[in-house]
Amino acid sequence: MKKDKSLKGAPHFYDLRAAERMLGIAKYTGNHINKRHPLPEPAAVVGNTPVWTGEQLADWYESRPRQGGDRRSKEFRKQLERKYRGKHVEL
Repeated sequence: MKKDKSLKGAPHFYDLRAAERMLGIAKYTGNHINKRHPLPEPAAVVGNTPVWTGEQLADWYESRPRQGGDRRSKEFRKQLERKYRGKHVEL
């Protein structure tokens, strides 16, 4: 089957599972990251499935807080203080 050359340069769209493969992360890791760092608005919805462009997903993945990366931030410390009602928590 020949590829349609008219599609060359057209954006590729990824659902969450395909995005995980594209980003090289484990299955269902996208859902886990999405809980703390929400995905951007989808570029389109195909049926009932949201899809994103590769650029959107790469930007989202790179801008997420890294493991342990936000532990020293003032906002994270404020959240801890609220959660533990002012008790000193050692990081």
